[in-house]
Amino acid sequence: MNGVLGRTNRVWPEEWWKLVGFGDREKVVSELKVQPRPVLAMGSPGIWAHELKGLGCEWLVCDSGGVERARDEGEAMQIMMGEIVQRVSNSPDGGISIWFLSVARAWEEFQINGALAALESAREERLVDHLGLHVAGRAMGVASLWRFHDAFDVVMCRPGEEFESVLATARERRVGVVQDGGEPLGFGPVLREVICG
Repeated sequence: MNGVLGRTNRVWPEEWWKLVGFGDREKVVSELKVQPRPVLAMGSPGIWAHELKGLGCEWLVCDSGGVERARDEGEAMQIMMGEIVQRVSNSPDGGISIWFLSVARAWEEFQINGALAALESAREERLVDHLGLHVAGRAMGVASLWRFHDAFDVVMCRPGEEFESVLATARERRVGVVQDGGEPLGFGPVLREVICG
């Protein structure tokens, strides 16, 4: 990758790891000691947080926190704040480099506002460095959230038929793109799944 990644104003490694499972820990840890990279731990983040402590790996979270079930803005904010506190306490070095707000479909405006208020508060408290948007469903379902809320430094999306529309919006907003799997398309880092059997 050439240059900085969107609004993070930082250069990031070209390959990021999504750790699935928690076996083969010694092998994964030894590879990350040699070449630290951003890590998203699926399923067992607490175990990986302990193993990666002090290695200099950027810690990623990709979650909605259950905010899409909130009934008002206050509840949405409380749900997200609770999730942030839990995830920070289960991180290797007491912080989160990028929180990708995972959105699969359109949310109510109060849900969006509550989630973003909590994440912005966490950023001000230096618990979260950058905010990202994870397009977990159809890009059209996520478009309204992104169109009216320009709060994201990066966006993560799987390559496919809607990748171009996500890329176009990202360029328009000067937002970095993280490719969720697949062969590198040259638009930013690639998040690779690493099965830890």
